[in-house]
Amino acid sequence: MRWLVINVLFVGRFAWSSDLNRIEVPLCVAALAAAAARWRFDSAERLFIRLALKRFLAVASIGAAALAIRALILPILPIPAPLVTDEFSHLLLADTLTSGRLANPTHPMWRHFETIHVIQTPTYASMYFPAQGAMLAVGKILFGHPWWGVWLSNGLMCAALCWMMQQWLPPGWVLFGGAIAVLRFSVFSYWNDSYWGGAVPALGGALVIGAVARIRKRPTFRDGLIFGAGAVILLYSRPYEGFALCAAALFLCRKQWMSKAVVSLAALLLIGVAGLSYYCYRVTGSPTRLPYQVNQETYGWPMTLLWYRPHATTTADKQLRTYYEWELSEHTQFFPDSTVQKGQFLWGFFLGPCLTVPLLFVRRDKRIRPLFVLAGTVLAAVVVEQTGYPHYLSPATGAILIIVVQGVRRLRQTRLGYTFAQLIPLVLVATLAVRAIAAPIGLHYTSLAKFLSWCCNEPVKMERAAIKAKLEHLPGQHLVIVHYGPKHSFAREWVYNAADIDAAKIVWARDMGAQNEELERYFKDRQVWNIEVDD
Repeated sequence: MRWLVINVLFVGRFAWSSDLNRIEVPLCVAALAAAAARWRFDSAERLFIRLALKRFLAVASIGAAALAIRALILPILPIPAPLVTDEFSHLLLADTLTSGRLANPTHPMWRHFETIHVIQTPTYASMYFPAQGAMLAVGKILFGHPWWGVWLSNGLMCAALCWMMQQWLPPGWVLFGGAIAVLRFSVFSYWNDSYWGGAVPALGGALVIGAVARIRKRPTFRDGLIFGAGAVILLYSRPYEGFALCAAALFLCRKQWMSKAVVSLAALLLIGVAGLSYYCYRVTGSPTRLPYQVNQETYGWPMTLLWYRPHATTTADKQLRTYYEWELSEHTQFFPDSTVQKGQFLWGFFLGPCLTVPLLFVRRDKRIRPLFVLAGTVLAAVVVEQTGYPHYLSPATGAILIIVVQGVRRLRQTRLGYTFAQLIPLVLVATLAVRAIAAPIGLHYTSLAKFLSWCCNEPVKMERAAIKAKLEHLPGQHLVIVHYGPKHSFAREWVYNAADIDAAKIVWARDMGAQNEELERYFKDRQVWNIEVDD
């Protein structure tokens, strides 16, 4: 009873954190009313079961649905422009890879180009691990724009989640879970509507979790390769949270440690570690020194873990020092405010009101106890991080999804729950429909959770993107010197450049007063623009 009260209070506190969660609450009430009236939707359910019995077709259908739905709503939600500092860093990595390099030489004017989440020495490169940038590069190579890599990664994630559930759940419930994955984690999710990432580590986590179920039953060489492939994807995207997931997975498979599955896993993982070491060598000059470490040693951030001792920043730039001071303040007030905020973000993205109800029915379910170990281990790792955005927990997406679906199975066995379980996808579809029409008709569709809600994107002014588009249509090359006002937010950084700065049509540079003359002499053949960002 105490556990039920805690859950109800938690939902009541955060159900109003995002406007679309407010929409979801009355839709859930309507579904309960339909359940009380004993409405049934068995005919539609039978269609799902027939498709679910064809395993490969089910996986392909879920992946194709994620791709097709997002492509069809491009007129409503077009290809996004980057906004968050992390996005620009991933895009730099993608541009570097498509140029045939792992890193770029340090520019002679690099002091003018210092920016958040990018290192300038010993090479000019993103500080992030390469998986997300690699997917963006694939999108740029195949379809001409990096966002198509985001789109593709979401389709692969949904297909992998469907395959994973086939190892844990009956066929009909696999397709049900696949529909939830498409509606909840893709389509309008910021995992699909930004360059920030989330789908790639969720894909890696799905492969690991699916392989765990197979290895626990009958380990094979192929299962070890699948586990290893997922582990390598996590190593190249979110290694910290990925390590937590893989450690818990190996613990669950401890009776099979001497099997040939572990041999293939270890071999593939060693190849992945060697590849990452080579990447680090090309970027930082050392196979054991991560780009993350270079960024921390230079700028003092990110201050990721609770026990991390902050470095002193060496930059003289006011904006970058302001970001350092914010990071430091966030680090010193780790609990309890940050934990509450993490709970809000994670609950709003992965569950919301509609999917919280089934969780009330899985507390004592022994069938999925291993999934609680996997999800709980990753969640514990995220709790001790400074921030906890939903993509931090993305390696555990598959475990969370299976727990929810198993809860729906138990909910369906109750009198009111039978119809409510059938209506859950319709509730999510209706919520998405509200989101789809909100922006075109001028409705406010996001609040406290901003773009981190499961299906929201914060409506913001995109001045940089508008200016960039205008300059790209003007003749010649351009140098844009950016000046910030005293109250400018560090989170709205403008100085991000292409991998090959000298060859770029537009170069963005920090205003450094008298030192701007040196920069203008270097780029003497460019049209110089001075921009007051806050005017």
